Amino acid sequence: MNHKYRRIRLSDTLTTLVDADNYERLNQRRWHCNHKGYAVCFESDPIEYMHRVIMRPGPDEQVDHMNGDKLDNRRANLCLASNAENSRRRKMPKTNTTGYKGVSKKRNGRYTARICYDGHQFFLGSYPTKEKAALAYNVAAEHLFRDYAYLNDVDGELDHETLYWIIDKLNGNARPRPKPKRPTVPKRRSPFRGVYWERGKWRAKIGIKNDKVHLGYFMDEVEAAKAYDEAARRLKGDNAVLNFPAGR
Repeated sequence: MNHKYRRIRLSDTLTTLVDADNYERLNQRRWHCNHKGYAVCFESDPIEYMHRVIMRPGPDEQVDHMNGDKLDNRRANLCLASNAENSRRRKMPKTNTTGYKGVSKKRNGRYTARICYDGHQFFLGSYPTKEKAALAYNVAAEHLFRDYAYLNDVDGELDHETLYWIIDKLNGNARPRPKPKRPTVPKRRSPFRGVYWERGKWRAKIGIKNDKVHLGYFMDEVEAAKAYDEAARRLKGDNAVLNFPAGR
């Protein structure tokens, strides 16, 4: 059997959702939406909040809206929580610029993830994208806060080594974070004299008196060979052995 719900009007455009068996009792008062988005009754002294009227919490308890909607006051959406548990479900502050909770951008363009728990801040690693950092926060939040975690809306998953590193760190088993494996760059050989493949580019250098003189990095292999020839002509004159001798 489906449970029935009713709506109580707060203004010309806003309503709050309540259980049908609470409707008559609550609708006897005039309710408004305050500046924080809660349904409140200003006629009472002190001001009463609808969600607290429904749940009747103790002096050290808060009432948490499980889905984050402060105007969804069905009992199924309300639960009693301590101050600490309630704060863990809070969404990211308006000052956040990355769009993800617990994620900030570094000056080098990478993104870091952090989470606070019982007065301690845990560093969750540095990542090339904000989405990866948001996933790291989600892993930590689920591990620490369980049902009270506020998770970032992000797709994807972390590699197993990073995931286990985060869990170990939260459990007090500190160890170095595994470094991501860099793709293997195949070695390349150039048929041209004085030209070498280094750091993803072609490097030109020339030997002078048992020493190697760096001539620069080039995206094009032929340009590197021409740079070698130019230096060889200047330094060795007619004795230079060139990649592109005259007439070629």
